[in-house]
Amino acid sequence: MIRLPVIKPEGPAVAALHTHVATIRFEYDDQNRPWLRFEARYDLRNEMRDALGFSLQLEPGTLQDLTLTQNGAPVELSFVEAGLLAAQMSIPPNQSSELKLTARQALDRLPLLHVEYPTETLRRWRGQRSLRIELITGTALERDAWLRVEPGSWSYSPFASDARLEWLFEGEIPPQILFQSIAPDAWRNLQQLLRSAVGGAPSSYAALAEHYRELATAALQLGENAAYERFLAQATAAYLDGIRQAEATDAPVTRSALLHAGLAALYRERIARGEGLPYVQSMINEVEMALRGLMVDDPQRAELEQWRVDGLRLLLTDLRRRGDIPAALALIEQLRSLSRDEAENDFLEQERQALLVRQAVELIERGDRAAALALAGDLIDTPTLQPPSEYRNLFARWNVSTVISDRGVKVHVDVRASKGREQEAQAALEEVVRTWRSTSELRAMTPEMRTLADAEGQGSFELTLQMPVKENGAGLARTLPSTSDWALLRSFLNQL
Repeated sequence: MIRLPVIKPEGPAVAALHTHVATIRFEYDDQNRPWLRFEARYDLRNEMRDALGFSLQLEPGTLQDLTLTQNGAPVELSFVEAGLLAAQMSIPPNQSSELKLTARQALDRLPLLHVEYPTETLRRWRGQRSLRIELITGTALERDAWLRVEPGSWSYSPFASDARLEWLFEGEIPPQILFQSIAPDAWRNLQQLLRSAVGGAPSSYAALAEHYRELATAALQLGENAAYERFLAQATAAYLDGIRQAEATDAPVTRSALLHAGLAALYRERIARGEGLPYVQSMINEVEMALRGLMVDDPQRAELEQWRVDGLRLLLTDLRRRGDIPAALALIEQLRSLSRDEAENDFLEQERQALLVRQAVELIERGDRAAALALAGDLIDTPTLQPPSEYRNLFARWNVSTVISDRGVKVHVDVRASKGREQEAQAALEEVVRTWRSTSELRAMTPEMRTLADAEGQGSFELTLQMPVKENGAGLARTLPSTSDWALLRSFLNQL
């Protein structure tokens, strides 16, 4: 960014600014080097009866060869705090004085120009100020190279023979004059690349696209998102034009590989900026096309292959988020076919197992337990997918039946322990039965417990109770442990 200097007065005694004329000119010198040349004139008036002395300050920025004169005589400038230049000024009583400030800035090796002239600083001067600002682009910058010109109240100078923009202000001063453009050398290079690309080799389109991408990067650094989008779209179009040209001429895939790789890089840049999934599949497609045309030992292959994996992983994350498990599983298989890394394969296997378990849970929620077990039964029972035993219920299943007769109610309870907690479950049941037997009002119910043979190798037990007529199960329920393991049995007994 180039910020042009504005002279501002310091102190209570200030001259009146009558007119201010500034000229910003872009041109090439005899060595074909591009320059910005700046000249500003200040017509100052001392309207007092006494001589007026005051201080001036300005910020030089990056400008070169900065000079200041008063009525043609050089004015000495010296640095003060914060990198500012300062000078002392005197104007005789009832006299005028002209300050002339000149500077220049080399513009070579710049992709874009961003020039600001902070005219609001001129408000520090007294008086009814009349301003004329000229911006002369000449042959260095054609109209198509301009990006932003502000304020929009400019007009072409009516009597100039070259391209000259002009702003006129009376009294009211705008905050700043802003001019953004492609820099002269970058514009000249762009015109050459455009001419070379028409009907040219694929490499000429790649060079044009890369030039647009450099301009886009420069625009982004300036915070100019609109210009960034414009140049990135032009880079994309250049790559696509080159690809179409290669296809039309039946060029071998080795000649268009560079174009596909460059287009993949543009899509990847958009993904990195958070523009998301619309560009992921496009990037993967371009990577695939580029890889077809690259030699096996090409150093760019490894980078492109990693881009493909990164893109597929982004798609996998999206499929998991949307719950499209079949598509996610298919994508995992595609990733596994591309992976040569053991750690990557382990990660993908964990992802596959997690998706199968998730799909099985959905089947169970829909009531299709058999299909869920067929799909992921082994995974569900895998110890690594189970919570620690202390966080699992003691019991996996309760089956309760009753027989009512004139003698009372006979209760029959089949209990299956959770896998891995069989001994704990048996000990807990035995303790409950002992408690019932040792309690005088419950002893008559003859509680019994025995261990059953289980074909599946899981602990199963049988509880029996004989409740006399007019008795209920509330006393039995009160003596059960208060943990959630016994909630189902407690609820049943309270209802008897």
